[in-house]
Amino acid sequence: MGEKYYLLTVNGITKICSSKIYTYNGEIIPLQWYNFQLVWLLTKLELYPEQKSVLEQAVKKGPAYLKFLHKKQSGYLNITNTSIWNKLKQEYPPIEEEEHQQGNDLEYTLIRIPEKIFNEKITDSGEIANYGFTKPKFPYKINDINNELIFGGYSQFEPRISNNGAYIEIDHIETSGVEESKDEEPPELFFGPDDIRNQKFPFFEGEREAPKLGFESIKEGSVKIATELSAARAAKTDLATTWVQEQNGKNPCYRGFFMWNANSCYADSVIYLLYRSFINRPSSFLAPLINKSYTAQNLGEYQCVDIDGRVDKVNNILKILKNMFGEFSKNKVIYIKDLLENIVTCMDLQPNAPNNFNDGGPHSPTEFLTTLLNIIYSDRVTPNLIEYRIGTVAFEQLKIPEILRAHTREDLIRYFEGMVSQNSGVERVDKAKPEKVQLFNMELSRVNAILKNLPWLNGKDGSSEKFILSPSESVQGDVIKMYGLNINKADKTKVKKYIEETGIDITEFLYWVDRKAHQMLDKDWKIDAAVIRNDAEDIFFWIERQVRDQSECSAKINPIDFTIEGSEYKLNGIVYVPYRGHYAMVFNCGGKYYKYDDNAPDGEWITEIGDSIENLEPVMLNQSAIYHYIRDD
Repeated sequence: MGEKYYLLTVNGITKICSSKIYTYNGEIIPLQWYNFQLVWLLTKLELYPEQKSVLEQAVKKGPAYLKFLHKKQSGYLNITNTSIWNKLKQEYPPIEEEEHQQGNDLEYTLIRIPEKIFNEKITDSGEIANYGFTKPKFPYKINDINNELIFGGYSQFEPRISNNGAYIEIDHIETSGVEESKDEEPPELFFGPDDIRNQKFPFFEGEREAPKLGFESIKEGSVKIATELSAARAAKTDLATTWVQEQNGKNPCYRGFFMWNANSCYADSVIYLLYRSFINRPSSFLAPLINKSYTAQNLGEYQCVDIDGRVDKVNNILKILKNMFGEFSKNKVIYIKDLLENIVTCMDLQPNAPNNFNDGGPHSPTEFLTTLLNIIYSDRVTPNLIEYRIGTVAFEQLKIPEILRAHTREDLIRYFEGMVSQNSGVERVDKAKPEKVQLFNMELSRVNAILKNLPWLNGKDGSSEKFILSPSESVQGDVIKMYGLNINKADKTKVKKYIEETGIDITEFLYWVDRKAHQMLDKDWKIDAAVIRNDAEDIFFWIERQVRDQSECSAKINPIDFTIEGSEYKLNGIVYVPYRGHYAMVFNCGGKYYKYDDNAPDGEWITEIGDSIENLEPVMLNQSAIYHYIRDD
């Protein structure tokens, strides 16, 4: 028995609905529905898969989404063809005779969109034509499946494989519609006589999976396809290089950039973030590190740990970073693969290790950032940790549990510092020396704890509204859990809107106090705190948006500038998730904000946003992963 195929008939047109890419002699064959067509169809039919990402949610916006689609003209959206087919199958289940095997090992399941529903929901003939759903004048029934001519549609666009080989791009969509075919005979739309009755019909040689690992992992149908794809990437690199050099001549904020390759966006965004800080603040602590050369005597314990030749490996990574920065400064387009290979070598990982950054799979930018900094920096990058030790007598007299519940994080730091200065039984112990580079990992539980203490949610702002329920209140009424908080279901929309539109200021993350008091072996008590001080030149906050149970956090994090002990800190950039599985970034240049996306359509890799954080798109703050601040000396 051969492969099973999943077919979809819309307006008399039958094509394959699959997340695979089918080619013949390196060309995409039009036997397949394209992703942008199917997304448009779902929108018109008002059928939406479970929405999780911001991009997916955009499907619900109808015309706004279609406008976006016309602008981008690409098919790499995160609603796969297979997912769409399964959604349609739920709504329009196939009948028994349309789920069986034909000759030539052709096994298929067919879904039909009822013509009545299609005609009721979709009435704009021009739009129907533009998206390739014009009904053929000579429709064929499914029992003619062995005739290639049943795969119809008069498409007004030209598909091509993206330069990374991962998806289908659409070069253009005409703005005017077409009339139904006036041909007197069925048109030979796509195939010549030599192609009829192919042994693998309805698919020609060259069938291959859409790759999960990027350009290098494609199961090539022929050497010709591989050559064509390599040539396509080279051509795109030349195009991008010319483009960025032209843009830089007009605006120096447009610099060289890293091009997407094998899911490299998580690393591309981080390196771009660092390089922008080198330009904005060339005298910073981090910038000179790429020019450094370590010896066995000054190599730190965390740099290429327990690896033979670790000095050479660290210095080689620094050399790569230095050379890439030189290319970046010359407005060149760079592929980051060499850096990833050397980092993995430094880490001495097995090929299937989860943090193998060279495996072509998706990875966390925060994990990559931490790994990189610990390789190039001789000291371990950690938060500035403080331990407040409290004698048992003082613990009871000061009523520490009540104090922990009643104060904000910043107030707690001040309170305990005051207790230290007054010699009131509280001792301060620094657990780590002040660092030039500080990283704050804001776990989802900590984000939820901040939300829990927002005055607006607790009625502490003078309003009569109180949305967070106590344990006793939570057993009454229709209660839901949102961001780890118990809230009346009736308040869901209002609370969600506030959290995602008003959100949390980044200053809420400058101090962190573990609100649990830990008893030590000597029967005294301790409280752990993380504090940022003004000796930090670079501060990285990363926001944990998702945990193992798949719960997600879409809280808006406002990137306002702030002051610590008289030192001002300004936003350098943000790494965020524009759509599930992809990372892009925002950077500050000369007081204006720009967006960098390594996988954007041609000519849109770097775009100006505006001169205020108010100009940032909601997704940049609701799906942010890393905030980078630099001290403004």
